[in-house]
Amino acid sequence: FVWLVAVIAIGICSFIVVREKESVQRDRDVDRSCLMMPDKVAIGTDRQRYVPPTEAEMREYEHIVEEIVAAYSNRQANLMLECVNHFPPSFYRLRGRDYSKVIRPIDSVWFESWHEQDPEVTSLDSNGVDELLHANLALTKVLGGIMVKSKASDDDLCLLDPRFLELLQSYRDRFRKAGKTECVEVVERYIAEWIEHIESENGFTRAYARKTAKIGQHWIRLGEFTPKDIRNQERGSVHELQKRCGYTPKWLDEEFPLLEETSTDK
Repeated sequence: FVWLVAVIAIGICSFIVVREKESVQRDRDVDRSCLMMPDKVAIGTDRQRYVPPTEAEMREYEHIVEEIVAAYSNRQANLMLECVNHFPPSFYRLRGRDYSKVIRPIDSVWFESWHEQDPEVTSLDSNGVDELLHANLALTKVLGGIMVKSKASDDDLCLLDPRFLELLQSYRDRFRKAGKTECVEVVERYIAEWIEHIESENGFTRAYARKTAKIGQHWIRLGEFTPKDIRNQERGSVHELQKRCGYTPKWLDEEFPLLEETSTDK
């Protein structure tokens, strides 16, 4: 009987783990489902000119990435930002599998940082919370900065702002529930800082919307989409911010106002 109970318990645990992994993958797939198809013509032309890196160059890139991940694990935010400066210009010209292979460790750590929230976070004092969030903020800026500067297509760019803001809001709620006022104040400071980033010219969601606008002009010229279709895609870049964080950037209506349907759109 004990053996049977143990087998059942192991089976249930395995089922839960599998379902959790599937949930994470579905979450990422849903996030990507609202993203616009890239400009195939431009990408195809660009790939014809692409020169793959040498083995020595790949080792150099991978070594820098390892340093960034190690610095994040040690909560060394400033070191992470310094390591990024070690990438040579050629790094930002990576494409396809080369780019994915190099960036994957940073990408994986970043996704874990918001999904697998530290269960012991409420035991931290205000200094510990500040150190944790400072590292997470630096990691997000590192990944976003690479995506913006890289010529490789990376649709995750529009996920960075909402995911980090969602993480901050979650920590704020947990500290409020725990009655840790000083920690709440620390998190509120980071929330204000990140919202300021979202509203800035360097905000990642804004960069993605502008990228969508640029690609959209190609599709409009081909007659595949109308200006209103593309504008809806541009405005759709804030969907995750609205859905997950209840936040709409002020620049949305200023830079990408709604368009009225015209006879040519029908």
